[in-house]
Amino acid sequence: MTLAPPLLDLFGEPLRVPTRRERQRVATRRSGPAPRAPGVPRALPLPLLPLLRLSTEPPAPEPPAELPGGMPLQPTLAALLERHPGLWRGQALGHSRARCWPSGHALLDAELPGGGWPTRSLTELLVGPQPGHVEWRLLAPALPRLLQGGRRLLLIDPPHEPHPQGLAAWGLGAGDCLWVQAREPAQRQWALEQALRADADELGAILAWLQTPRPALLRRLQTLAAGCRAPVFICHAAAGAALHSAAPLRLRVLPGPHWAQLRVELLKRRGPPLDEPLWLHAPPPTLRAVLPIPQASALVRARQLEAAG
Repeated sequence: MTLAPPLLDLFGEPLRVPTRRERQRVATRRSGPAPRAPGVPRALPLPLLPLLRLSTEPPAPEPPAELPGGMPLQPTLAALLERHPGLWRGQALGHSRARCWPSGHALLDAELPGGGWPTRSLTELLVGPQPGHVEWRLLAPALPRLLQGGRRLLLIDPPHEPHPQGLAAWGLGAGDCLWVQAREPAQRQWALEQALRADADELGAILAWLQTPRPALLRRLQTLAAGCRAPVFICHAAAGAALHSAAPLRLRVLPGPHWAQLRVELLKRRGPPLDEPLWLHAPPPTLRAVLPIPQASALVRARQLEAAG
């Protein structure tokens, strides 16, 4: 009887019989799940396959959680910009962090940032053809409210001497005004700068008449006006409208085609440009009692005649 040759492995060594422990280990591997290669997803049962949907659209964002007051926990950048008082969009009317006083003209307040005359800022009025007339008709309706509590109006070198009866017609008294007479341009500038630096509690408003100021002077006045709690108005000839100005608010004020009208052009403001002028109904109080006030239709016709040339 011949014996069968032994089984050899690849290296020519005789194969040994596997032990019992090795046979149990192989049996356990065969009964378990098949091994998966790395990166290959696990196969899902057939009932779950119809639930998978392939879509190229991004998932809808979840609404942010809100606080009890309605403010989101994580507001967007646009929401932060809308609420920030120091930022504004160019296509919208700007907001004012400082206090604004109503001008007494509802049509003008609707176009002014903050809804009135600003404080801690410089307002430039370009008046014509002669200073000393239209600026009073524009500013006088707001002055009684600004001078409440014993405050006074500071007048720096007005073109005409303040008249007590004319002031009384606007609801102002002679004791409500402080008149600084300074004929030299350097004296006017010095008086105005000292008033802005002082920021006295007794001042309700500052109204100064200057010759066509240079851009450097307006920058310095705007810096000083940022620390003044009273509205500051600079008046000069309308011929200086082409010059650069650091004043955030610039208006050109001219008499209208009728004695009861004012033509106001907003040359500069924190907001979109206003192409059309504003026509304000501002009759002088001294003429209101002796001359008939025209109706709105008459004012519209006068405006149309002026536009026609």
